[in-house]
Amino acid sequence: RSAPTAFPSQTEEQECIARALAVSKITVWEFDGCTGDIRYQRPDSYPSTVDGWVNTLYPDDQERFRQGFQRIVGGCDYCEIEFRAIDSDGMIRNYILRGHKQGAEPDDNLGAMGVLIDVTASAQRYGEQYRALERVLSTLGHGVVVADIAGNFTISNPAAEELLGWGPFTGANDDWSGNYSIFFSDGVTPYPNEQLPLARALRGEVTECMDLFVRR
Repeated sequence: RSAPTAFPSQTEEQECIARALAVSKITVWEFDGCTGDIRYQRPDSYPSTVDGWVNTLYPDDQERFRQGFQRIVGGCDYCEIEFRAIDSDGMIRNYILRGHKQGAEPDDNLGAMGVLIDVTASAQRYGEQYRALERVLSTLGHGVVVADIAGNFTISNPAAEELLGWGPFTGANDDWSGNYSIFFSDGVTPYPNEQLPLARALRGEVTECMDLFVRR
């Protein structure tokens, strides 16, 4: 019978946690509400202030980062921010920052804390998979479109764009029928937006073999 394993000391436990965080590309951060400084559990070369972070970000991500961090400091129970930054070597890195306010009262100025996760490798793999998907879709003779839950087109292939006569419309799904001139098979009666196959698919419905007339 083997002897029971002793619990590690507090120092050993902290070292184990630090190694695990390093391997998983996770860094613990803490924001000082009095000084505005950001400290990190690992001595990486991350910016020490919010403005320092903003100066490294893509322009499209700067305002979202500021607003997200303000929600964290303002008392949001849980907030997550995805953003892209350019490091000192000019490399683009993708991060997820999660955090919450410290202090139970709204007026507490203790700051905030959370984790910073480097997801660059995952983002690069996703980009490669997306490009591979685009190559496959471009070879299909059938039109294929993909929409997000808000009804915005995210992916389309050349066959779909040729069928519609122009690129995917990015408005809400209540505009699809009018913008694409979609009718019943008689070519005269406008097709109700809510009955379009893609609109029904967004509601979780299945459609098969529907005849539509698209005027180009």
